[in-house]
Amino acid sequence: MNCERCGREVETDCLGVHECAYCESIKFDRKSFIPLEEQFNLNFQNVLQSDLKPVVKALYMFGSYAMGRPQCGDIDYLIIIDEEGLKRLVEGEIDTFHSQFDLIDNVLEQSRSQTVIDDCFWDYRTCSEYPDCLDCHGTRRCKLPKDDYTASLHTFCLEKCETGDPYPVCLDADCYFLNEEVKNHIFKRLLRMLTQGDIDYREYAPGQKVKVIDIVKKNSVKDLIEEFQRTDPEKELKIVELWKKSISSHYTPDYRFIR
Repeated sequence: MNCERCGREVETDCLGVHECAYCESIKFDRKSFIPLEEQFNLNFQNVLQSDLKPVVKALYMFGSYAMGRPQCGDIDYLIIIDEEGLKRLVEGEIDTFHSQFDLIDNVLEQSRSQTVIDDCFWDYRTCSEYPDCLDCHGTRRCKLPKDDYTASLHTFCLEKCETGDPYPVCLDADCYFLNEEVKNHIFKRLLRMLTQGDIDYREYAPGQKVKVIDIVKKNSVKDLIEEFQRTDPEKELKIVELWKKSISSHYTPDYRFIR
């Protein structure tokens, strides 16, 4: 697999790889990271003004930058996820996803469905359960091979299906795969918003970049502490609270900036 920080191909074990030995030694002057921190704070305020705000429960900083070291490899942020807020947002996204197919009629079925797939965040034909979850699967009318389902065959199913209804159950019912896909879509949107302004990578040599904004999402601070205790128990860990959802007013408007 490739290193998550510099992209070099590295060997890994069952715990996975965050940084390889090569890029661990790449450091930057702390002062050069201050504009990145300021942009991140602005991005985070924008998140709190968006539909993604129910997903975030708290924001923390940890690592060398939080400790005030003069040389830092990156800025480490910890996002605590609000599971209830995430659940509500996922349900809303799924309802919206379902409603697009409610508008499809038999006359415009293929062209409309193709438009929805092209415009949507998820092409359900790439799901490992498709076409197994189709009502027509296994019937005499189904012309798909029973032993091989590839993306091209999924397309064939949508375009050539003789039943006129080549849609999986997840389009109008609960589906674990759709639920997880929507969660991934939400987290990707969150990461894009937090790294607006191209602040997540920095060039350290011509044509070579490393990741300098590292965003970790957990359900609690305890989860991060336990992970550090498992992977590197000797490493010093300092966690600084930057923002936390207020119980009374839902959101606290201020930040405590670290310098």
